[in-house]
Amino acid sequence: MLFPFVALSQKTITGKVFDAANNKPLALASIVAKENKVGLATGDDGTFSMKIDSTVKEIVVSYAGYSSRTIKVGGSVSTYRIGLEPLQNETGIIVIGSRNLSRTKVRTPVPVDIIPVTSIAKEVGQGDLNQLLTFSAPSFQSSRQTVADGTDHLDPAQLRGLGTDQVLVLVNGKRRHQSALVNVNGTVNRGQVGTDLNAIPVSAIERVEVLRDGAAAQYGSDAIAGVINIVLKANNNSLSGNVSYGESVTSYNKDYSLGKLSNTSVKNVNVYDGGAFQAGLNYGFNLGKKGFINLTGEYS
Repeated sequence: MLFPFVALSQKTITGKVFDAANNKPLALASIVAKENKVGLATGDDGTFSMKIDSTVKEIVVSYAGYSSRTIKVGGSVSTYRIGLEPLQNETGIIVIGSRNLSRTKVRTPVPVDIIPVTSIAKEVGQGDLNQLLTFSAPSFQSSRQTVADGTDHLDPAQLRGLGTDQVLVLVNGKRRHQSALVNVNGTVNRGQVGTDLNAIPVSAIERVEVLRDGAAAQYGSDAIAGVINIVLKANNNSLSGNVSYGESVTSYNKDYSLGKLSNTSVKNVNVYDGGAFQAGLNYGFNLGKKGFINLTGEYS
């Protein structure tokens, strides 16, 4: 009896992603196959090795703060050198804070990362804003706490390794209030008060702008580490939603024991851990002639 099947040949492509301005390698740059959305990140030296199906014709290379590039793959070429152009000299950043005069355009020599949350959330697979920024924004770090007073409900967030109370958080250019929780019991940034970024649903965010340098002269001492500006969605008469689930699966041999050179039987056991489910819904509608209301609900 014959069973027909279809086999897709695979090809391995290698290469290096670097800054086109100074030829420095870009670590953790995102490389995604355009056809099947399978991807990986570059190593510390900017290199990568990726297996692709014969159906893949293009890959998309992106990195926070740089212009994305679409590269055609296939044929006899298997090694690629991909240079990305920085955005900081091309993009004007509009920042309206509580301690500066209104400006129509601000050009700054310091790095500003513009992170499109909607598209990046699909690639990194993280459900909350803290973890999403940890995986996509350089110099940002947030660690989950366990059994540490109330800090296990509010993850401290840092920029450039400085304290949580030295990171200024803006929402649409206006200051976001800090939480009333003081980090205690030996947690990160003990004795400091930070801002709860996870209080804002990811489904309600259009993009996040991260200024990775001190801005105390403009905003005050609470911006020594940098500034995070969260820009919310302003959709009118449109409905959007997302559902995601992730889980860690570990497989091991149940009969394995130290001292045995070989096992007489193989009984693999799968252990499932860390299941995470999230669903979000966003809808906006007009209010009067110039206003609008944007509603977001999220469950995780």
